[in-house]
Amino acid sequence: MKILLISHAKNDENAGASRLYHMLSAALRKKGHEVNVFHYEDLRVPKFLNYFALRMGLPEFVYWRLYGEATKNYDVVFCSNGMAWRIFKKLRERTGPRPFLIHQIHGLTYFDHLAVITERLRGHVKLSPWMMAIKGRFPIGWDAKGAKYADVIAAQNWRDQDFIEDERARLGEAEAGAAPIYQVPSALHPGLEAAMHTTTPPEERDPMSILWFGSWRERKGNFYVNRAFRLIKQRFPEAKLTLGGTATKPDEVMACFDPELRGSIRILPRVDTATQIKEYNAHSIFLFPSLSEGFGLAPIEAMAFGMACVTTHTGIGSDFVVDNEHAVIVTMSSAIHLAHGAIRLMEDNAFRIRVAKAGQQLAQSFTVDRCADEYLAVFEKRPASV
Repeated sequence: MKILLISHAKNDENAGASRLYHMLSAALRKKGHEVNVFHYEDLRVPKFLNYFALRMGLPEFVYWRLYGEATKNYDVVFCSNGMAWRIFKKLRERTGPRPFLIHQIHGLTYFDHLAVITERLRGHVKLSPWMMAIKGRFPIGWDAKGAKYADVIAAQNWRDQDFIEDERARLGEAEAGAAPIYQVPSALHPGLEAAMHTTTPPEERDPMSILWFGSWRERKGNFYVNRAFRLIKQRFPEAKLTLGGTATKPDEVMACFDPELRGSIRILPRVDTATQIKEYNAHSIFLFPSLSEGFGLAPIEAMAFGMACVTTHTGIGSDFVVDNEHAVIVTMSSAIHLAHGAIRLMEDNAFRIRVAKAGQQLAQSFTVDRCADEYLAVFEKRPASV
């Protein structure tokens, strides 16, 4: 097959949104398919228009730059989060053969926007009414139009699928589309996958070592980490916390914590794969207080390396993880629940080890080959008439 992949994110193989395109393209080529990938930079958006493009006009830039590419006899055109909906619409209007159109939902913008609104209402983030009016409004519409004009929708979680089905019931198929929906979860980074079978056993880890990996932003539940760590330190004064991949200056992150906690905190703004492997093997408890996820790569990665995870009901925490078996699932937007989940694992070594081992077995099944095969199964549903 000849496949065109259009990423909605900047080209960074270590970032969750872009990583799928790196993994999938490499795996599909290995299986003998011809794959071309375009990232945000390939749109060549002028710097002074970057904000406008990302917030309000990205489908227009995707269409202007890539519609001609999409007409070059591709079997499949695959794009995330509705950024190619104008291309999809135009291709469907053409007569004769056309590519099979796949709308991949990295995670519905609607739920991300809802999480930010909640944090603003609680006073955890300062955003002007004007910013709130435009922050999610246009991307939410792109998601809807991508679903409407696609031949197939690939979702990473059931919540997104349920939202689309609800829209169809509310608006009707003529307005919302009728493309079949398949759940295709993401996969571990190939570099992590190659190293996940030689990890430090949970029995040999310090139960007082805690790790967070993720961008330091409100959607990831960052506000709740300070209070949770404060409660953990009251129970276990020797506890240590590492924050990795924050993509934020260390002093800005550290300012979010009580002064008395800062001596027990390490911050790694950016981490490569080798550093991730080292940190996953060096820690025992993984905190994932995210408020909205499409899939959630960080907890799966940590679990694959034998860490006991405390996660909220989002992404993998809702669809794949069994509470108290593969991880401890806690209520989102609650520092107290987050802290109590970690303290349970720290207090009961046998429980922590059991959860870590079960979680590791589950997480190691999310391989790149499995992901590529599941996407290929979706691609092969292309009817002869398309």
